[in-house]
Amino acid sequence: MLTSMVNTIEFPKLGIGPMEINRVAFSLFGLDIYWYAIIITAGMLTAILFAMKQAKKFGLTSDNVLDVALIGIPSAVIGGRLFFVLFTLDQYGSFLDAIDIRDGGMAIYGAVIAAFIAGFLYCKHKKIKTLALFDLGSLGFLIGQTIGRWGNFVNAEVYGRETDIVFGMTINGNGPYHPLFLYESVWNLCGFIMLFLFAKYLKKHNGEIFALYFFWYGLNRAFMESLRVEEYTLTFLGLKIDLWLAAIFSVLGLLFFFFIRFDLQKKLFGKRKKRTDYKDVYRPLVNEGNGEKSDSEIEENVVKYFNENKNEILTDDIQKKTNDIVDSDVENFSESSSDDLLITENNNDKESSNERDNN
Repeated sequence: MLTSMVNTIEFPKLGIGPMEINRVAFSLFGLDIYWYAIIITAGMLTAILFAMKQAKKFGLTSDNVLDVALIGIPSAVIGGRLFFVLFTLDQYGSFLDAIDIRDGGMAIYGAVIAAFIAGFLYCKHKKIKTLALFDLGSLGFLIGQTIGRWGNFVNAEVYGRETDIVFGMTINGNGPYHPLFLYESVWNLCGFIMLFLFAKYLKKHNGEIFALYFFWYGLNRAFMESLRVEEYTLTFLGLKIDLWLAAIFSVLGLLFFFFIRFDLQKKLFGKRKKRTDYKDVYRPLVNEGNGEKSDSEIEENVVKYFNENKNEILTDDIQKKTNDIVDSDVENFSESSSDDLLITENNNDKESSNERDNN
């Protein structure tokens, strides 16, 4: 380990430094607050603000983003730390040492997996589009990772093997080394730009951004592992965990992208019966006011519409079902229930039309 509480970092061939960097930003009530924690938090907040601003474009609301953040961030912290500790148990003398994240020690794979699992459970509970949330979350992850990697710079960690390239950095007079934190930050920034533009101009189906994120990030980690110092490589039974996970992420991400992009589900399992989208049918009736409404706002207005007009537009045999929907929480308004309402209403219209023709 080359680092200490105060480190001298220099990029000699770029003429930057030497810089003396204290890992502690300030103390609060006797507790040291580290730059690492501040930078990670800044990355998370930036990602959340971006996701809130873009939410409607993905059929979500800013409340959805905040809810997922409240669940996903703690899950990511726990998952990232747990993944790291499990493969470095010999470094910790007590439980308190194992859960102290102020000084670093997070495994990005554990954080990503835990956050997406939390997001999946949230979507199932709230009945919102899982892949749409994952697409938006993937863009947010790239923002957070772009900023967060600079926490490793302050800690003078996550450096690679010795090198003579122009970007080589020295740490306390040792090196120069590959600045892996810088490589990964730039890689994530490029990934964000490309996927953001892809989402804006080329995206066809929900889930494509999510799949490409895993492919892109897997390539990134595979490249980084080839330059990493053994000291920072997590191993299990002689295998480099990060390298194997990078390969799995990339392959599965690419396969999932093609599966979604080219509708392979239909080709492999047959064409699914298309469901009527009640939001499109009732959008002209309920989309009041200026601007495009999100799916959840449209759902709320659909319920309100039925509540105000159910006696006029619905027959007696579906009154009970409508009342059940109206009386339930708006967030639990299910697509299947609304489809049933539309089908029944359309059938009633046809029957009425046939009766008029017969008369």
